[in-house]
Amino acid sequence: MAEKIRCSSTQRNYHYNRTHRNMRTEKYDSTWREFSENYRKRNPFCVMCWDEGNYNSLHIHVDHIVPLDKAPDRKYDLENVRSLCRSHHGLVTRNYLNTGVNELPVTPAKTDGPIEL
Repeated sequence: MAEKIRCSSTQRNYHYNRTHRNMRTEKYDSTWREFSENYRKRNPFCVMCWDEGNYNSLHIHVDHIVPLDKAPDRKYDLENVRSLCRSHHGLVTRNYLNTGVNELPVTPAKTDGPIEL
């Protein structure tokens, strides 16, 4: 039986997880888990949901504004972290991996009709 062909995103994730698993556990150790838990207690709402008028406190992650690969010395800097829900954290992370920008992707404004050239 032939081996199942993986799509490109699956291959990318498989490779990333295999090569970065040890680095990930080194970055997010017990000190980070304690810091993250304390931060989430003080900042329980997703800042992006809050800006939209939603008060979402489910599945909150602590996200680094300036990623650790660019500024590892700012790991515990309170000015460099924010609370994000799982959904927004995934969108921001995916945008960072694709474009290098650690914010939500900018979507073009919707128009009422066709765009005239």
